[in-house]
Amino acid sequence: MPSSESDPFELTIVGRPKQAKASIWPISRSIGTTSKLAYPQGQTSSSFRVAGERMEVVFASQVCACCPVRSDCTQSQTTGRVLHLRPQAGNFALQARRQEQQTQAFRQQYAPRAGIEATHSQAVRRMGLRRARYDGLDKTHVQHVLTAVAINLVRIDAVLTQTPRGKTRRSHFARLASHPALQDSVAA
Repeated sequence: MPSSESDPFELTIVGRPKQAKASIWPISRSIGTTSKLAYPQGQTSSSFRVAGERMEVVFASQVCACCPVRSDCTQSQTTGRVLHLRPQAGNFALQARRQEQQTQAFRQQYAPRAGIEATHSQAVRRMGLRRARYDGLDKTHVQHVLTAVAINLVRIDAVLTQTPRGKTRRSHFARLASHPALQDSVAA
C-alpha cells in the first residue's frame, strides 16, 4: 500500500524487524572507520571493518571469555561479541519502527498477518507446502488447493474431537527434566 501520494512506489511493510539481543552498550557517538571501540567493561575491540553499508566491530574471544556480563552480551561459546552498526539514518529508522510496534494502531494493522502466520506455518510444517510435488503451474495450484482442504479437515477434526490447541514447544531438555520417571528417581 502506498504511504504517500508523491511517491507511488514508496511502500509500508507491515512486519516486525528482527529482534537482536538487548544491548548493554548504547551507541551514542560518531564512529570513524578506523576506530577501536571500548565496551562498558573496559575491553577494546580487536577489529573494525566496513561491511557494505554497516560497520562490523569484533571483540576477541579471549577478552569475552572472562567477562562477567558475557551472558548479557553474546550467546556464542566460541567467539567474542560481534556488533553490526548501521548508518545513523538506518539506526534511527529501526528504532522508530520498534517504537511504532508498541502502538495500538500497529497491532490492529498487524493482526491479519499474525492470523495467517499460524496457517502458513501449519501448511509448511505439517503439509509440506514449501515444495511442489509436481511441475507446472496448474499442478502446483491443485496441490495448494488440496493442501488448504487438508488443513481445513484437520482443523474440523480437532474441533469435533475437542483436541486442545498445541502449546508452545518445549525443548528436549525441558521435556526430559519434567518426565515422571526422572521425577521419581530424583525424589527417592
